[in-house]
Amino acid sequence: MKNKLLYVLLVATLISYNVAAEDFIDEDVIVVSASKIEQNIESSVEKVNVVSADELEKKGSKTIAEALQSIPGVTVTKSALNNKSSSVMMQGFDGQYVKILIDGVAVDGENGGAVYLERIPLENVERIEIVQGGTSSLYGSDAMGGVINIITKKTQEESALFSGNVSEDFASSLQSKTSLGLNFNTNGFFASTNGSFDWHKGCTETISDEKIGFVDKTKVPETTLGYADAKIGYKADTWNISFDGFFTDYVRNTTNIGTSKKSKYISKNNYSEKRFSGTLRGQKDFSETLSLKGYLNGKIYNAKLDETKLFSTTADSDVDSKNKVLESELQSSWNPNNYNALVCGLYGMFEAEEGSSFEDLKKQGLLSLFAQDTIDFTGGEEKLLLALGGRLDLEPGINGSKTLFQATPKASVKYSPFESTTIRLGYGMGYKLPSLKQKYYVKYHSHGNTGFYIYGNKDLKSEYSHSFNLNLDQKVGSNLQLNAGAFYNMHKNLIDSQRVDLDDSSYFYQYKNVEKAYTYGGTFGIAGKFERLELNANYAYTVAKQYSGDDIFDLTFRVPHRITASFSYMIPVIETQISIDGEWNSPQTSSDTGDEHTPDLLLLNMTARKKFMKDSLEVFVRAENLLNNVHFKNGTNDESQKEYFSLYDGLVFHFGLRYKF
Repeated sequence: MKNKLLYVLLVATLISYNVAAEDFIDEDVIVVSASKIEQNIESSVEKVNVVSADELEKKGSKTIAEALQSIPGVTVTKSALNNKSSSVMMQGFDGQYVKILIDGVAVDGENGGAVYLERIPLENVERIEIVQGGTSSLYGSDAMGGVINIITKKTQEESALFSGNVSEDFASSLQSKTSLGLNFNTNGFFASTNGSFDWHKGCTETISDEKIGFVDKTKVPETTLGYADAKIGYKADTWNISFDGFFTDYVRNTTNIGTSKKSKYISKNNYSEKRFSGTLRGQKDFSETLSLKGYLNGKIYNAKLDETKLFSTTADSDVDSKNKVLESELQSSWNPNNYNALVCGLYGMFEAEEGSSFEDLKKQGLLSLFAQDTIDFTGGEEKLLLALGGRLDLEPGINGSKTLFQATPKASVKYSPFESTTIRLGYGMGYKLPSLKQKYYVKYHSHGNTGFYIYGNKDLKSEYSHSFNLNLDQKVGSNLQLNAGAFYNMHKNLIDSQRVDLDDSSYFYQYKNVEKAYTYGGTFGIAGKFERLELNANYAYTVAKQYSGDDIFDLTFRVPHRITASFSYMIPVIETQISIDGEWNSPQTSSDTGDEHTPDLLLLNMTARKKFMKDSLEVFVRAENLLNNVHFKNGTNDESQKEYFSLYDGLVFHFGLRYKF
């Protein structure tokens, strides 16, 4: 009891002293994700959370997953699959319903599913914009749960001819990250490149079995991630054109013990994936009120799993997949007066996939028209705004599928009765086509001491949702801000993976439609910003249910209660910044029947950084998992936080340098 009281006091302290990843946003911050056009964040009809580059540095974030952990209503799901992967969940929608963009262009997930956020480093990121709730009318079927738009840094006209940065991060858990960036800019011509290499040695545990002997079983997988991007372009007074691309190479090695027909075997898995994305962009401003922009993007994604089984009665399960996507969008924006801002566009996508888990080449296409008009009833004062939009999607019949046609409307209102008060109310219909992965792909996962497969289902139906959102922002003086939000989502034919038991010791998962489901909940946050001190606390509540006949069950792996907090203070005289951030996730339901749950998750981190040489050189140290896996409740099978979330590294110390020139 004494220890539990200590933990409660610790969490309460976290809530009281915290710095927000989305603290007070200066009024001159420009965002693009809510309406697809640049606008002041205060003018946005949709609620937009922003994580700035400065916040990323304060927290010592290395990946998108770490950067998003302090956003209210956003849950970064820690992998329970022993593969050090994370994806994002918003409003009860898992990662495959949240669209991840880089400068407005989609980043494809793993074979059309969730984007593993660990694969996206933070080199050259200016800010991250988050819009929660159904945004399918503007961004398409993958945005039923919301949009995360990663905005990269732009070359400034007044910047030096050459500039760049280099950084090095070492960790006590035998991992390191090296990154380098270079920029060139002259007379409207610009070019830049960034690269990084992230390595983690991982760790193993030697165990003994009567049949298979001694085995070095993986606790934390050995991983490497190489990343490189490049951009080149020209900017004139009324037009610009550019080409940018990135490449990632990810490798993960694991050794696990599996079971087959109640007999144990060793499974050595070498997983690798390579991604390439290239985008040609252009924009033309015909006048101060009319502009046209567009892009053409191509993506290639190759994934391969080489499995070797020892002492097994079943064959090796090697799986490979090759996915190619070509997409294009043309968008026009028109602001004829102080009352209207119109955006409309045409989007097209073609996807092809081949792999060892299915026969023949699988293809899928989509053609969409979208439009949104924002009306200011106060003639430019932006006290009462109404946004009406919609999208028409056409999926041609390919591979024997039916031709599908769907319309998705959207409506949002922003009302500011007082200068310090803003109310936002929105409705959006969501529509999602089953991905090629969900239809055909077979994927192997390592989980605990066993392994399981997720099988595709070619008979899946399209999904629909109706999303309602309410948000209140209230400024208290010049230093504090309160935020409260609520959401309600109704789902039809929700695609979810469901467990199928073969016998007492083996099972698999398969994608199936949940005929009816709903999610609802709310968030509350408080943020403060002072001369040397920044603090924030957020709480999120989520309920996710599915109907099966007359029975109602919890949707699995949704976090019901989540608390995040952080604190940042610039120490006088020595001018050293200290930041503390923490999070607590309540246990999640882990079985369809609701009788099994995961452990809860409690993490606390601390970062100190000091700048030298006129802020050109920064030295930082960071301690992660300060509590060394102390938490409240084990899982149903008595798994601790350390075991279930693969936090075997325990307390980890980082030391790093960043130099800008």
